[in-house]
Amino acid sequence: MILAFGARNFLSFKEGIDISLRLNKNCPEYISKGLDFASTLCVKGNNASGKSNILQILDFFSYYCINSFGELKPKDKIPVKSFYFNEDPTELYLEYFIAKKSYRYELVVTSEKVISETLFDITAKQSQKVLFIRKNNNVTVPSKNFFSLKKVRLRDNASIISTAFQYELESIIPHYDKIRSIQVDRLMFTPLEEKITFISEALEDDDFVFNFVKTQIMDFDTGIIDIELREKEQEKGEFFPIFFHETEDGKVTPLFFHEESKGTQNLFINLGWYCISLIGGLTLVMDEFDLHLHPHISHALVEMFDDPAINVNNSQFIFTTHDIPLMDKMGKYRTFIVNKEYNESYGYRLDELPTKELELKNDRPISPYYNTGKLGGVPNL
Repeated sequence: MILAFGARNFLSFKEGIDISLRLNKNCPEYISKGLDFASTLCVKGNNASGKSNILQILDFFSYYCINSFGELKPKDKIPVKSFYFNEDPTELYLEYFIAKKSYRYELVVTSEKVISETLFDITAKQSQKVLFIRKNNNVTVPSKNFFSLKKVRLRDNASIISTAFQYELESIIPHYDKIRSIQVDRLMFTPLEEKITFISEALEDDDFVFNFVKTQIMDFDTGIIDIELREKEQEKGEFFPIFFHETEDGKVTPLFFHEESKGTQNLFINLGWYCISLIGGLTLVMDEFDLHLHPHISHALVEMFDDPAINVNNSQFIFTTHDIPLMDKMGKYRTFIVNKEYNESYGYRLDELPTKELELKNDRPISPYYNTGKLGGVPNL
């Protein structure tokens, strides 16, 4: 699971942002479920405050550390965006948990090259152990478990994690897999027809996930009694969904995707991601996941990750939303506020605010404070 992440000089975060999913002893049991990390994290803020840019930190890790060796040609630019395109290096870090140990991975890059990569074992609270250090294309390996990295031929624009994985180095595989387990919704900007085809084909190949999608849509009382996937006549191997509705007189009417409500379209496209994430113990990252959804439905989706009986693999769900009642549900330990001043973003988790002034209680709604602007993250109207 992800424990923390952050960046400096990345998109709208000039001076830096730190996002923690750790839960301390002050967090009540009914929220933590006995865990020392959050299964869900809600990111809130005004429009254009930088909410989506927080998710972009995880998106960059999940793309660059996994795909940079295979997808970037030797002379390609690294797809990192600094604060207003300045030429200073961008610094990023990711902390995560693997097999009872905690790690911190740090990356410093420009669009031209990797300046440094460092992996620490941070399991011991009093000290951290350096496992490897990359400076430009030179590697120092204090840990014998990573000594094979000395054999890796590095490239300016490729991550050592992505590169070492291609060498099939066993020591790097768990870290590669952990970062790959960050599932960011990259279909948001995909043309709708391509998106429908992609999802339909994926569901056609996986009966379990397809049944999950059908069952959830029907349970959410959308009026649908069944969904079928049909192959396109002109495009063999491509599929599309048909939704069946039953009226009071018992008549069953099929409808195409475009004839369904925006909420049903959202569910059909995204429910598979929830299922796969819960099964695989993944970290699901979604921007405005609740778009066009009734609050009862969006809250039920979040509850899947908060319910230990459903989330048996310690999956996580990190999302942005404008749903204020959902913030009450998440509480101060799982709500992160983003603000912007002079076009520079900054943020904080609500339990980091001075409690003596705000008196944010675990058992009371925090929306009244939010609506008055005391917590930040609201427009100045």
